[in-house]
Amino acid sequence: MKLQKLAHPPKIDGIIENNSEWIAALKIEDFHQFQPKEKGSPSEKTILFIGFDKDYLYLAAKCSDSEPKKIRGSLVQRDKPINDDWIAIFLDTFREKRRAYVFGFNPLGIQMDGLQIEEGGENKSDTTWDAIFYSKGRITQEGYEIEAKIAFKSLRFPDEKKKTWGFFVKRNIPRKTEVITFPSVSKNIPGFLSQAAEILIDGEIERGKNIELMPTLTSLKRWKDKFTNEVGANLKIGLTSDLIVDFTVNPDFSHVEADSPQIDINQRYALSWPEKRPFFLEGNEIFIHPTIDLIYTRRIIDPQWGAKI
Repeated sequence: MKLQKLAHPPKIDGIIENNSEWIAALKIEDFHQFQPKEKGSPSEKTILFIGFDKDYLYLAAKCSDSEPKKIRGSLVQRDKPINDDWIAIFLDTFREKRRAYVFGFNPLGIQMDGLQIEEGGENKSDTTWDAIFYSKGRITQEGYEIEAKIAFKSLRFPDEKKKTWGFFVKRNIPRKTEVITFPSVSKNIPGFLSQAAEILIDGEIERGKNIELMPTLTSLKRWKDKFTNEVGANLKIGLTSDLIVDFTVNPDFSHVEADSPQIDINQRYALSWPEKRPFFLEGNEIFIHPTIDLIYTRRIIDPQWGAKI
């Protein structure tokens, strides 16, 4: 499927009806059920529009619903509306068929993003990865509508004139326990990415400079003590489109999301928490195994510095 370059960028306002901005975009409506009936006809119609310009990938989804008052759409934190109605796209920019960027939206435009990793027969969604993108959604009398734009600078992809990416779409209708996909997929084949469609982007797009710097400063004040300060930094340099160098100095848990409490009473196994420090998250899918943890980086408690390529 070849994407068309949009002459005028659509306004991301969540309004698709009677909107000529999407006329030139690729239109996808051949969706099928994944559950409850594999490759069955969906109970609700879904139409997806996708296009691009030099800076952004543009998406619009028109998700029809025969009972719009029963649509689940919550105003929650980012990555949290997993129990709502939602629609998500998967972009396998390197066509590895085992790793893809995921961008999802609930009916109010609340964002979900992360990495889908399908390794060794195991499917894992890593929501610790975040990108900067824009979305707007609204519930209508016919269902709900989503519009979004994703900066190409937020993605990594091969430095090719004609870019062919794996592409997969998934829609969730929780009250019916129904999952709709494009293209249709089989449960007999492990993973979605190996069954994904392909989109062709033929045209110049803006690549990121592949240099990221995140400095950190942590201050601590105890009663009757002076302030103590700790400085740290993470540096990421892209040597090529698929070769990245990472450096870190004094990576600290203080500048990432706090861990959820766990109860440790009569446990016969060690507690485990997810890794959230950016340096240790980069490339961690290499160590994913379906039966054992090859490495548990949370054991590295207070490193002074680190580097990897």
